[in-house]
Amino acid sequence: MKRIIQIISILVLMVLAPASLSAQGQIHTKKYRLSDFTAKTTKVVLGGVPMIDDAIREEVQSRWRLSPYEFCTVEQYEKIKESSQYYFLICSKGRSKKESEPSIVMLSMVKGGKAESADPTKESMDVVSVPIAASGSDYGREFTFMPAMIDLIQSYMERAMASEKVGMSGIGGISIGLGKASRKTVYIYDGDIAQDVSAEQREKIFMKEKMVLADEDAADEAFCAGQDAVVSYIVAPVSPEKGSYCYKMLIDAQTHELVYFERSAIKESGSTGFSAAELKKIANSRK
Repeated sequence: MKRIIQIISILVLMVLAPASLSAQGQIHTKKYRLSDFTAKTTKVVLGGVPMIDDAIREEVQSRWRLSPYEFCTVEQYEKIKESSQYYFLICSKGRSKKESEPSIVMLSMVKGGKAESADPTKESMDVVSVPIAASGSDYGREFTFMPAMIDLIQSYMERAMASEKVGMSGIGGISIGLGKASRKTVYIYDGDIAQDVSAEQREKIFMKEKMVLADEDAADEAFCAGQDAVVSYIVAPVSPEKGSYCYKMLIDAQTHELVYFERSAIKESGSTGFSAAELKKIANSRK
C-alpha cells in the first residue's frame, strides 16, 4: 500500500511540475514583469543632475504618453523607491565597473521594489538606461537630443512589453538598423569622429552622397528642424580611463527612431567617436 501511495505521489508531481515551472518562469521574465507598466505611475525624479532638470521636465510634460506620471525630488524617491507601485525615470551619473568615478550621465527607467523579495514581482529592477551626456562636461547637445531620449525610453518600454528579446537587449534592442534609413541623409558632427581618422579618410568618406560632415550648429539645426535626416550623437567621458566606454548613436531627426547604436570600449585616446570603419559602413548603406 505504501508503495502504491509513493507511485501516485510521483505521478501527481510529474503532472503538476511543468505547470508550476512554467508559471515561475513567466513571473521571472522581463516581459512579464513589465506588463504592469502602463497601469503604474511613473515618478520622474528631478534633482539627480540639476543642470538638466528643466529639460527633462519640459520634454516629459510634452511627450510622455504611456503611463500616468508625477514629478518628485530625490529625497522623495529615497523614501518610496522600494514600493512596487511605481516606476521611476531618473537621471544619474554612472560608471562602469572598472572606472574610478562616474563618467556618464544616464537617463534610466527603474521599477520600484525591494532589492530582494520572495515575490519576484515586488523586486526592484533596472529596466533600461540611455546615455545622454558626459559627467562634468559643459552641457550642450543633450538639450537638443532630450526630446529623442524621452521618446527612446518610451519606445523601448512599448517593445519590451511585447518582446522578451528586446527587453533583454537594452536600448540597442530598438535600433532599426542602417538599412531602414538608407535613403536619408546622414549628418555627422565633426566632433563625433574619432581623432585617429585621418583627413584623407574623411575626404573619401564624405565624398559619398547623403553623407554630410557638419559643425555642431549645422548638425543640431538639422535635428531640431526635424529634417528627413539622421544625425550623430556621441556620449563619451571627458577624461577616459581604462574601462571607460563610448556610446555612438545615429538618431532619425523626424521620427526619433534609433538608427544605430554601439557601445565601444575606449582603448586609446584617439578611439573616442566613430572610427573610419564605422563611417565607411554608414556611407556604404546610403542609397
